[in-house]
Amino acid sequence: MLSILLKKQSRIILSLLFIIPIIIILIFPLESINGVIVVHLMDSMLIVFSVWAFFIGEKLLFECQKFFKISVKKYNLYILIIITIAVFISLISILQGFIKTFSEIELVAFLLFFIVIAFSFSFINVLYLIAKCIVSLEIKKEALFSQFSGTFVQMIFFPLTIWFIYIRIQKILITHN
Repeated sequence: MLSILLKKQSRIILSLLFIIPIIIILIFPLESINGVIVVHLMDSMLIVFSVWAFFIGEKLLFECQKFFKISVKKYNLYILIIITIAVFISLISILQGFIKTFSEIELVAFLLFFIVIAFSFSFINVLYLIAKCIVSLEIKKEALFSQFSGTFVQMIFFPLTIWFIYIRIQKILITHN
């Protein structure tokens, strides 16, 4: 699967999987698109990112274990949390028509607060670990935050930076294989 993800055509497909939902949301006014559809488009983007991060990150983390101690199981747990939250948000958006009382709305809002915190923590850690691994493998020692902070910021804007990050990952994996 990793070899498929590193081909040039997969970079284009991944970009389109992220960009098409954004274009749909921007072209059509929100009144004409059901809110549930928007949530599902965003969830699909999260799941595509999670699959990409799982396959790329697992290989990078395996290579990075030479330079610093890192738990691949913890990384996989972060990815699982992101996917679980994406599915849970989809379920909430589907079931929103069934919520009738104010106490149920409060419960969902309370749950969403903790879900957003868990998602943010997991998402930032995934980006942090991938960025740290990319730079560590490039400089062949454990990278300091000041060294990989630019890559980390690039990773936040994932759909746009696939083009730059992919080239670096390809070079790293070719030199380490």
